[in-house]
Amino acid sequence: WAWNLAFQVQCSLNCIYSTQPDLLKSFDKLRQRIEKANTKRNNLVHSFWGRGDTADTTTRYKRNTKGKAGFKLEEETLTADEIKSIAALIGQVNNDVYSFFTDLMET
Repeated sequence: WAWNLAFQVQCSLNCIYSTQPDLLKSFDKLRQRIEKANTKRNNLVHSFWGRGDTADTTTRYKRNTKGKAGFKLEEETLTADEIKSIAALIGQVNNDVYSFFTDLMET
């Protein structure tokens, strides 16, 4: 969803602001950060969770049956601090998107 929105916005920016390459470069960097944050968010939200190897970890499992690879099981062990770091990244990207469009409307 976020990637699709970012793509639509970039297409609009290409049409409207094609004479301002710095704006497009700035948005492209932001779009890349949106994609990264969205991937991390999806990994957290669309996973099954279990106990980690130690008391301070948890393990996420994500099933994937896309493509020629067939069934694939992703497994990743995370600490609470790592999960908080992902949440902070998502929050920061959200703030940066808001700032980008606020600044855009003011110009």
